[in-house]
Amino acid sequence: GEQKMPEPLRRRSRSPARQPGPRTIQEYKAELLRLGVSLPSTGFQLADYQELLLRNQPRSSQSMEHTKGSVADEETSRSSSDSDLQDMSQPAIPDATDAWQGYVRIWCLMSGFDAYVWREKPALVIGGPDPLAVAHVSYLLIAAAFCFPSSRLAVSAALCARLAAFFAALPLVWDSTFWGALTDLSALLHVLGLLAPIRRNILAQMGILYLAAGLLKLNTSFLDTRYSCAPIYIVQLLDYHVLDFVPEEHHESIVAAASQVIPAVTILGESAIGALLLLAAALLAEDTAAVRTAGRPKAPALRQGVASRVGDAFALCGAGLALSLHWGIALTPPPNNISEYGAMCAVRLMWAAPAAAAIALKETCLRPVIGACYIFLAAVVWHAPCFAARPDVPAVVYALLSALLGRAVYLTARPPAGGAPAPGPKARPIATGPQRASGGSSRRGLSGVAMLLLTTFYAFGSTTLGILDVSSPNMFSNLRQQGGSNHLFLPTSLLQHQLHLSAAAATGGDSADSPSSFIPSMYAGGVWRVELTNSTYFRSRFPAELTPLLTARTVALLRATGHSGRMWNSAVSRVVGTFAVPPPPPLPEFVAYTLPAHEVRRLLAQATAEAAATADPFMLRLTMLEGDAAGEGDERWRTSAGGKEVEVEVDSSGRQVCSIVPSDSGTVPPSAIAAATGATTDASASPKEANSADPPDGEDEDGEANSSDLLASEGETSELVRPRRATCDPATVALLSPPTRRPWSSLLSEPTAATLSQVVLGLLGTGLSSNSYPVVPGMTEHVHCYGS
Repeated sequence: GEQKMPEPLRRRSRSPARQPGPRTIQEYKAELLRLGVSLPSTGFQLADYQELLLRNQPRSSQSMEHTKGSVADEETSRSSSDSDLQDMSQPAIPDATDAWQGYVRIWCLMSGFDAYVWREKPALVIGGPDPLAVAHVSYLLIAAAFCFPSSRLAVSAALCARLAAFFAALPLVWDSTFWGALTDLSALLHVLGLLAPIRRNILAQMGILYLAAGLLKLNTSFLDTRYSCAPIYIVQLLDYHVLDFVPEEHHESIVAAASQVIPAVTILGESAIGALLLLAAALLAEDTAAVRTAGRPKAPALRQGVASRVGDAFALCGAGLALSLHWGIALTPPPNNISEYGAMCAVRLMWAAPAAAAIALKETCLRPVIGACYIFLAAVVWHAPCFAARPDVPAVVYALLSALLGRAVYLTARPPAGGAPAPGPKARPIATGPQRASGGSSRRGLSGVAMLLLTTFYAFGSTTLGILDVSSPNMFSNLRQQGGSNHLFLPTSLLQHQLHLSAAAATGGDSADSPSSFIPSMYAGGVWRVELTNSTYFRSRFPAELTPLLTARTVALLRATGHSGRMWNSAVSRVVGTFAVPPPPPLPEFVAYTLPAHEVRRLLAQATAEAAATADPFMLRLTMLEGDAAGEGDERWRTSAGGKEVEVEVDSSGRQVCSIVPSDSGTVPPSAIAAATGATTDASASPKEANSADPPDGEDEDGEANSSDLLASEGETSELVRPRRATCDPATVALLSPPTRRPWSSLLSEPTAATLSQVVLGLLGTGLSSNSYPVVPGMTEHVHCYGS
């Protein structure tokens, strides 16, 4: 009978004839350039090029003979991708271009969702662009990049659109938005041919950011379970998902034990993610690094292959640990279910297994069962009990992205049938277009180093210098940036301390009420405590207590373990909008808080504009805290220190009148002030009496109309006769215009070295917006949980 040909030979006989591989040095150079590998300058022989090409093949176990025909094999593999997806027992790893295109499409899906969310936000930045117009432009460019992921023009345009939206939204953006912008900038440089390889660069960036998120929590407040944000998260999770299945008599003991360990577990977990991703990037860099330019390479190919596999393992472990962390955050009930953060990170963590992620994305359409599983997962998360009141769309997006990444990790890690080693994705440069042979390697290397330095500066330098607060990677860390640092070894807000000292020295010791070239700086002016205000604009945004959004059982369990059971997050009201936070409590329950001078200036200008638009007058009482000349003010200083106290009153036309409150003045009850101004109790504030001489009726000592008479002249009844006060100095920080969004404009009018330094500092602080730190009565040891 007819003897049957073995199956492997039959497949090989039907495949196209293999084209000859590279034979000369010029052919090897052309093939290496096609793969995006940096070429050595001089000194390489034919054998050296053969070994270099072997190291950069998709499968590290190929022999040299197989390497010579690898070009034809890759084309055959790509042409039969459909058959590979039908047989997932041995998933075929796409080439580098397929991995890049898969990442672009995943990035487009997340960016399109993010543009839609940003479209729904109000215009939070005065003078900023219309969010609806920005969203529409982003939709078109993102859709083009999704349809043409191999087009350099389409992808770079979409990346530029997202970066433009980021800069337009400054300074009111989340820290995760900064993370995404930094990695998107690396991707843009890669598309333009200025950075390669992209995989290890983004993994290193994410490693630095996660490591910073963990290390910045090494402060006395976060480690103290009475004030830390960590117990709030774990108690919410236990309350919603665990305690209903546990006898009630064990609730307090479980919560107490979890609250004691969760700060340390959080620090170790985030730091471990960062360390694993950094190690992966380092080992993958060793695998794809250019060998020495003269003689034969020192490291054997076997050692390089082992390093690559270890790097892959570290990357997968780091990605898996990060997914677990973000799942815990996503399943936390409101108001702490910050799923957008996890979704942004999940997209960038696709580089832990880029080729397998491309397969996982393709099989969602080619394998109906897999697609149905994703739909089922989205439905489960949508109807999760903790989101019963309001379904969490970002949690659904994160669930789908994490499932996609989990599938990629599974395809990479599991052994294929037959006992052969799994074909893990090899770390190699992603070829998105032609690479320049001369000078391109050094430029791409410098660009990668520059991006890592920029990421490191953002992660650690922003809080140390004080150029970022809300947008820095100190999320829920209790890190104090007003006064002295509470970190175990890192200082904070050095620019605020230094410029405050310089301004005080230049003005004879009082930087708040004397003209000085340092005062207009966004870093000068010190720390101010908001004692009382009836401004709707201020009270709807600060200090933004979120305790009413916690369940009664969560609050009771927190208090049973020694925690106050209270939480603030003014960043939500500033970045998302006032609709996302509970309404302010009645005025008698007003909680004082502290803010840097630059934030007071910005808020006062915005509140004044709103008062003029709505004809709603208000008053604001501030205290400039004294005694922190060395930047060593602790919590007792922040909550109870004295200082110069001023009161700013704004009439219905937007006119400001500032007066100095004497230190020996008394306090008028809020109810009396409400009657005097014709306002309700929870929309009024109490002024203080003064001891200055009375100027003529209707004018202060400088001939300006007095605020009390301004209010009375508008037909408002007054039951209080308020003595006249001394007016503030025109250079009082509270009255200065807010920091400009275009700091370079002053350089045109006054081109001096001092102005240039102000411009540089202003550019560094373009993204600076600050949290309000609540002053909680009876709690003066550590910063209370304020969130970010």
